[in-house]
Amino acid sequence: MRPKFRKEMIDLAYEYASQGLTQKQIAQNLGINEATLYDWLKKYPKLSEAIKKGKEAAIEKVENALFKRAIGYDYQEVKVYRTTRKDGTVYERQEIVKKHMPPDTTAIIFFLKNRAPDRWTDRKETAIELDKLPKLIIELPEEGKTNNDGNANK
Repeated sequence: MRPKFRKEMIDLAYEYASQGLTQKQIAQNLGINEATLYDWLKKYPKLSEAIKKGKEAAIEKVENALFKRAIGYDYQEVKVYRTTRKDGTVYERQEIVKKHMPPDTTAIIFFLKNRAPDRWTDRKETAIELDKLPKLIIELPEEGKTNNDGNANK
């Protein structure tokens, strides 16, 4: 029995794609095989568009995370302290601590090399100006004339 396409699968497929799932994983989560998904992508343009938009959303999330990591950011961490009183009851106290994640050099390099490759590359390309190279003249002997070793050219 072949599974039936339902409109709610469009939203599900978008959600799965935006979480970074592959098409194989999307198909599994929809309860279909990969071949059926490929058939549906051809048959239902809205499904195909939803997956494309979901993949783009996932890429944006990663780009934003990379950017945050490259420039550093502040965040809050909840610390939980537990103490046992003399009567045996456990007392729990929470404390919110402000922390700072410093910029990451690797993320900075990766970001700049990909976003501004003309300014941030390791390769130095040297342009060769042909008019400044020494001129090499190679004379080929004409046919029928002898070359330097006395033999005739053929």
